[in-house]
Amino acid sequence: MLRDGGLTPRTLVPDVPLHYSGFIPENFDRRFRGAVPARDALAWSLNVPAVKMLQQYGTPRFHSVLRRWGLTTVDRPAGSYGLTLILGGAEGTLLEVTGLYAKLAQLAVGAPGGGSEVRFLRDEPVRRSAMALDGLGPGAAYLTLEALTGVNRPDEEGFWKKFSSSKWVAWKTGTSYGLRDAWAVGVTPAYTVGAWAGNSDGEGISELSGLSAAAPILFAALNRLETGGAIGKPARALSGLLVCRDTGLLATDLCPTVRVDMPRESRFSRVCAYHQWVHLDQTRRYRVDSACESVERMVHESWLVLPPVMEFYFRKYHPEYRSLPPFRPDCGGSLQAETGRRVMNLVYPEPNTSVYIPVDLDGQPGQVVFEAVHRDNRATIYWHLDEDYVGATRDFHQISLRPDPGEHRLTLVDESGRRIERPFRVLK
Repeated sequence: MLRDGGLTPRTLVPDVPLHYSGFIPENFDRRFRGAVPARDALAWSLNVPAVKMLQQYGTPRFHSVLRRWGLTTVDRPAGSYGLTLILGGAEGTLLEVTGLYAKLAQLAVGAPGGGSEVRFLRDEPVRRSAMALDGLGPGAAYLTLEALTGVNRPDEEGFWKKFSSSKWVAWKTGTSYGLRDAWAVGVTPAYTVGAWAGNSDGEGISELSGLSAAAPILFAALNRLETGGAIGKPARALSGLLVCRDTGLLATDLCPTVRVDMPRESRFSRVCAYHQWVHLDQTRRYRVDSACESVERMVHESWLVLPPVMEFYFRKYHPEYRSLPPFRPDCGGSLQAETGRRVMNLVYPEPNTSVYIPVDLDGQPGQVVFEAVHRDNRATIYWHLDEDYVGATRDFHQISLRPDPGEHRLTLVDESGRRIERPFRVLK
């Protein structure tokens, strides 16, 4: 997606609850961060942003890329994997996975002849690699590896950047579905090393993970090798791009800016829409407009405004994030004009969602938990199903309902009369 212009390394990717026809991806730590830069989502192995990016990129397209790049074990139709394709839902041999990472490094450094194949043993003959990462250039390869140098190291390697003798390594871990396989691959200028841990019969192991089981083996091997310093930046394959420091999108006049490296052939064009002018009173505690405050007394400030559901999780990890101030009580017109979508979101159901009613242990239909978020932590939300009032929530906006099969409409209204609506279907 870097080369295609889909994102920059700093572009914020949503990390919020997702539902795809019964598939509910979770991060390994079962937390949501609201939004994370793309490079951090990759380095931290966050499943939810990965699924969101695959949904945007397209599963059939990604499936085709993996096949072209030499993963022979991806041998079923794309639809049989679905969005799990990016979460370890497909098989892969350690040799082929390690070979892909080696090819990534060889592409980044411009290895002549396309580089060489990964070998099991030192005395194996060196052969030119048959893998070809077509569609990926040196710039995108380097930026991917650069992101993977930011992964937290296991145990004594955890603070490797503080020591001048530490070795440069871009690395990634993974854990297959069912906790059957743990792997780790590390890339250096001189070597690419892959490590696997698990049962030979494929039986899952409780608490198995790539970080705890395979990464220590990887670093034990790397510490015995002369790895060749660091992979240098391919300056001719990169160009600078001025983006919003907070969102990683093209900067506007309202954004604090930072320059990032991008593949030279990329045509990134997404403009930041999250920074907005906010008009405050002299106390800076309330928003105002010309109906309740003179323009001369207003304080105008650029403000980062994330969508409510992203903000709800984002501010837990970013205490510096400032929620929008409320409108001053005498600015009633502006308060009424503010749409519900600016202050609250439905977490579930998402747009165009089909809802499944669970079956309880007694065989009777269960209830579905609907969830919403509001910018104001103290707000009360009034819930309506098909125009019938079903309850109110405060602080934690979750409500359990048992709608009949068919088409429905959920309506949420807060104390100020702002409302959002969401149609959904209940399957039989």
